Amino acid sequence: MLGRQQIAGIPTAIHELFKNAHDAYADRVRVDYIHSLDLFLLRDNGLGMTREDLETKWLTLGTESKVGQNDPDAPFWTGPENLPRRPALGEKGIGRLAIAAIGPQVLVYSRAVREDGLHRPVCALVNWSLFEQPGLDLDQIDVPIIELDGFRPPSQQEIDGLVSACLANVEVVGEVLSPDARARITNELKGFVVDPVRVYAALGGMGLGKDYGTHFLIKPSAPELALDLASDQLSADGAMPLQRFLLGFGNTLHGQDQAPPIVAEFVDHRADGSSEDLIGPYAFFSPEELASADHHISGSFDEFGSFTGTVRIYDQIEHAYKLAPPNDITGLTECGPFEVSFAYVQGTPKDTRMPLDEWKRLSDKLDRIGGLYIYRDGIRILPYGNSDVDWLNIERRRTLSAQDWFFSYRRLIGDVVLTHAANPNLVEKAGREGFRQNKAYRQLVAMLETLFQRLALDFFRETARISTDFDEMRKIKQREHAILQKRARSVASAKADFNKALEGFFEEARRRTFENRSRELQAEFSNKLEAIRHETRPIVAGEQLLALEENLQVATKNLRDSIAITRPRQFGLNKRQSQDWQAYTRERTRLIADHYNPLVEEITTRIRELSASGHAQVDPRRRLDEPVRRESDAALSSAGSARKQVNSTLERFDDEIKATIRRSWGDLSNQVESVKSDLARTEIATLTPEDIERRRDRLIEQVRGAAERSTQLMQSLGEQLTTIMAGLDDPVSPSEVTAVLESENEELRERVDQYADLAQIGLALGLVQHEFAGQVRNINRGLEALKPWASKNRGLEDLYGRLRVSFEHLESYLQLFTPLNRRLHRRRVPLAGIEIEEFLRTVFGPRLERHGIELIVPREFRIATVTTFPSTILPVFANVVDNAIYWLGQSRDGSRTITLGIGHGRLTISNNGPGIDPREAERMFEFGVSNKPTGRGMGLYLSRDALRKEGMDIRLDRASVDIEPTFVIDVAVDMLDASGGQ
Repeated sequence: MLGRQQIAGIPTAIHELFKNAHDAYADRVRVDYIHSLDLFLLRDNGLGMTREDLETKWLTLGTESKVGQNDPDAPFWTGPENLPRRPALGEKGIGRLAIAAIGPQVLVYSRAVREDGLHRPVCALVNWSLFEQPGLDLDQIDVPIIELDGFRPPSQQEIDGLVSACLANVEVVGEVLSPDARARITNELKGFVVDPVRVYAALGGMGLGKDYGTHFLIKPSAPELALDLASDQLSADGAMPLQRFLLGFGNTLHGQDQAPPIVAEFVDHRADGSSEDLIGPYAFFSPEELASADHHISGSFDEFGSFTGTVRIYDQIEHAYKLAPPNDITGLTECGPFEVSFAYVQGTPKDTRMPLDEWKRLSDKLDRIGGLYIYRDGIRILPYGNSDVDWLNIERRRTLSAQDWFFSYRRLIGDVVLTHAANPNLVEKAGREGFRQNKAYRQLVAMLETLFQRLALDFFRETARISTDFDEMRKIKQREHAILQKRARSVASAKADFNKALEGFFEEARRRTFENRSRELQAEFSNKLEAIRHETRPIVAGEQLLALEENLQVATKNLRDSIAITRPRQFGLNKRQSQDWQAYTRERTRLIADHYNPLVEEITTRIRELSASGHAQVDPRRRLDEPVRRESDAALSSAGSARKQVNSTLERFDDEIKATIRRSWGDLSNQVESVKSDLARTEIATLTPEDIERRRDRLIEQVRGAAERSTQLMQSLGEQLTTIMAGLDDPVSPSEVTAVLESENEELRERVDQYADLAQIGLALGLVQHEFAGQVRNINRGLEALKPWASKNRGLEDLYGRLRVSFEHLESYLQLFTPLNRRLHRRRVPLAGIEIEEFLRTVFGPRLERHGIELIVPREFRIATVTTFPSTILPVFANVVDNAIYWLGQSRDGSRTITLGIGHGRLTISNNGPGIDPREAERMFEFGVSNKPTGRGMGLYLSRDALRKEGMDIRLDRASVDIEPTFVIDVAVDMLDASGGQ
């Protein structure tokens, strides 16, 4: 078929249909591919087609339906919203037949809006297979068309009627068709079983914000479509042809200031029930990603081919830049003026200014869809921008001359901006696979190739002609990266050991190893004391008692050392390590207080009592001297070993310093002697004055370079030695200072990321809350207006009651937004415990019942009042109870309870679900931390933040995997009235 011959494949066909939606003045076009139905649905909210349009233009081959649309002087209606004039992208009248590449038959639905108002929707069923049959004239093919009333989908009966009409047409022309073709077409038509009413309902509605537009329902789809989508999911880089061709349909690189006139979507509805927008805003490059790159070049070529723009290196130094046209371009160019802007990301972590994680994420995206895209009037021209289409030959030239071609095509994010008005000679091929290779296109390519080559020569190499800023800054970044990498390698082992020690401690804590060992020692020494008590010889009993006391000191020291972890001084702790360290110190303090100290106190007391009783004859001097002497000997041994290690290190350090100084001085001396030898061999008589100057400058530069390297090395050694000497009397070592700075830097980085996330969340929630609040008022007014009717109509009264209850339930969720709202008229009020209970039962009642959870609220909680902002404390209870319901829901056995309580200066929320690991006691209150599979890690963070602003706090009372969790809300005594004012 003509349409299929003009279109390279399904991605190109869909792109062409997107362009048709643009020409119809749609601001949205969307594809839904439903695997379970093998249904391809494309719809837009453009101006639509009347029946006359459908019959005389869309269904008639060779007609041009957009005559005059690109004539600025011709009148053209742009819709009821009076949208800005758009140039037509499809001009050949055959793009509409691209549908044939997607599937063998299509149900066309369109409702038109014109200056005289809305028209009746029209619906037609077209089987393209009939048009492919040899010997069958077009006038023998009957395309059934029906008109509908109102903006609604066609019913199943109406579709069945269209299918029957097509089958009747097949019967009429049957003798012309081969038996195989007739059977295939008949099967295709009978297989068009789809209920648009149910399909649109599942997709959330028929329209895209307007009650007019054009829809194409294609069933079955071409097998290649499902294969393309499957390869998208299986491919390693995640960007197969369908995505590469459709991503960036509208130019979104520059944000809202240059927003495209139409937004395109492709939602893949998979058989497992999941769905994904394959070309959504996060799949393509965002303005923020563009801004985060290392280098930025932007400017424009005028009508003579001269470039004027700016070059910004590492987002710090900006240079104005002008470039003459290539030598073979004179006078006015055929291609016309255009703009170009792009960003470049360095290929290795050591050369980039970006954080490593951000660089890695953006680099992966560049490998998939990086490139220089072409847009005409805001809409992408295929295939430019595809990562496998190096249309400027950047990679080939880079391979031939890496020094002069700094750029790599897949490290680019950028666009070339054209318009129909300024660039009419750039004409697309009939198959929509790029521009014709005419003079205008060749000039465009030549001008851009020259720009890339000259940028590399002028800015991005060691001997750059205009500025060496790039080379200097890159060397600084490489040195900084090397230092950080060296440090990371030097502390990697220590970090691994520290993490392993913490993990081992918490594993032993879960096994109660320390408690069990404490009980074993208590039993062991108690038995030994009993044995001594039965010894009848006082002197022997005394010796046994001294030996037992010595063994006790050794055993308890080993027990205490078994849970001792030294905080590292050579590196800084990240956030997770800091939280684990805090959890460790809390748990260790508890173990010492609850188990170790009682053990030592009990056994020591019994030894003292036995010694004082006279049953054992103990020499007091020996009891005093021997333990002290043993500890002194151990201290001298330990310190002696450390001294030997320091002396050995000092000797190696002295040897290395002297060897480094000798080596540096030798290198400098050799360079000076080499320069002197060159001077001696130079024949002055054979050199011109210019040659002498060049030779002189080169030799001086060699000496200066060697001297600078030697001087920098000596100065660095001197600074390090000075730091070491200055720290001899200071217990804080340079490595500890570095560790502290690392920890602070890590914390600040995490805080910046957290604030950025919170700012976006706050903005989004603010918009949602604003819209939600407005709709709440409207629905409330509607329900109030409905109430008189409901009171007089028994059937309506029941419906009204259920609507009111359901809506009040929904409205209660609005309160969860209020902590992020800064309202002018908030005031603190006494909030009774029973009001908190009612709030929780209203919000969570159905979930509590569904999971079989009992909410226990004692009388003392119900009558108590807390004076604060309800919008502060109610969401706290909601978050904690919501989490409790989830974890209780994971429990299979036993009763499930959530209990509210009150104490002195505190409110409590307890549940009998699984305990909480000590390491999570503080971490759970951090932003973005959640152990729930679908959790976002915001609830407890926002709860604590809101409470602390009001002088309150929330914490976990006791953390252990075998202790039922209790959350405590600390409240100032003057804010909490346990009597409820009675």
